[in-house]
Amino acid sequence: MSKCFFLLVFLSLCCEGEVQETTFTFDEELIVQQKPTPLLGMTAVDDFSSDVDEPNASAGGAMEMQRFFSTMVLADLENCLKNTSTVFKKWYVKHGLIPSQQNQSDNSMMIRIWDADKNGIFEAGYELNTTKSYVRASLDYYQKNGKQLPIETIKIMIERYKLSVLWNDLTEAIACE
Repeated sequence: MSKCFFLLVFLSLCCEGEVQETTFTFDEELIVQQKPTPLLGMTAVDDFSSDVDEPNASAGGAMEMQRFFSTMVLADLENCLKNTSTVFKKWYVKHGLIPSQQNQSDNSMMIRIWDADKNGIFEAGYELNTTKSYVRASLDYYQKNGKQLPIETIKIMIERYKLSVLWNDLTEAIACE
């Protein structure tokens, strides 16, 4: 009985022409279950002796990527979610990218953004931990095929999407500058 119900729902969606939207969301969820390619990340801590490390600092694939991951010390960590969200929005609008999902709370945010060729999804993130001892901003990429990007493709993406400019802007944003 329940199989028939789901079949009727599916067929009704087909008749209304809404299957693409439903499939698009379903595909997106399957894509982000794969292993991401970290493209950039920065962490700010409130104490020089903090043991919080940038989690993806060595996962980018090569020495060229090391400059896009950093941990810095700030005397006072504030919630700069609005600044960070604005930086990500300006970045994806400037590059004509399509945001598909955004989740936000008081101290965290996640935006999923389709790349220009619809070959994968960027996942932009921001998190200020509850004790305000660290704040982190990051950008990961998930390919449709579930594989991590080869270094040659990462280099192309760095140039195409101006990730060095984004990195600079995010560094200022998480410091509320």
